[in-house]
Amino acid sequence: MKDVPSLAQAVTRRRFVQTAAASAIMLAEAGGARRARAEDKFIYASTGGSWGDGVKSSFVAKTDFEKRFKVTAAHAAQVESVAASKIIASCGTPTYTVSTHGQAEAVLLADAGCIQPYNLAQVPNLKDIPRELTLEQKGAPYYGAYVFLMWALTWNTKLAKKPASYKDLWSKEYKGKIAIPAYGWYGVYWLHAVNKVFGGSEENVAPGMGALAELVQKNDAIIMENVDHGMKLFQRE
Repeated sequence: MKDVPSLAQAVTRRRFVQTAAASAIMLAEAGGARRARAEDKFIYASTGGSWGDGVKSSFVAKTDFEKRFKVTAAHAAQVESVAASKIIASCGTPTYTVSTHGQAEAVLLADAGCIQPYNLAQVPNLKDIPRELTLEQKGAPYYGAYVFLMWALTWNTKLAKKPASYKDLWSKEYKGKIAIPAYGWYGVYWLHAVNKVFGGSEENVAPGMGALAELVQKNDAIIMENVDHGMKLFQRE
């Protein structure tokens, strides 16, 4: 961890994310080393496209992973929710060596008993990842985030004015020109954000569900499947 800055020095948001990402990369290497030596192929599951390219670049190519651990790294490209379903279905007979997920899916996998906790002796840098970006079960940590997910409205400056809030998406002015994340992608997290805007809570998501149903049915919102789909929608205006 000599190359990773101390969190005491992480005073900016950019530095905060860089620290978390750098820590998680080394965490992944340490946590995966034992499994890699015992397998002919190291299979990692994540979304494909530009995001998958980023995962491969950060965790495999730039770390020289295959050469260091003498194993072939294979990318199983699919939406994370699909990978989570396969992991639960094959629980006890692992389909992947490692997989990437948001917190909600990670909790489901842990509750199903289908993932292993980190071996702290092999992952000494876990302490360098902010506690808010980790998960544990019965005192055993099993999840460390490598990105910090933040939601924000994005708009085409040629075709729309700067929105004042999420509620602007329900404006008739933008009918048929709105894209929202697919539920099987990161829509579940976005649902909770919208739910809070409309007065809901973690225990009551009815306000958010009702608002999203109206957004799709009455304002013709398009379902955005992933990052690459979103970029294409902007390119096509």
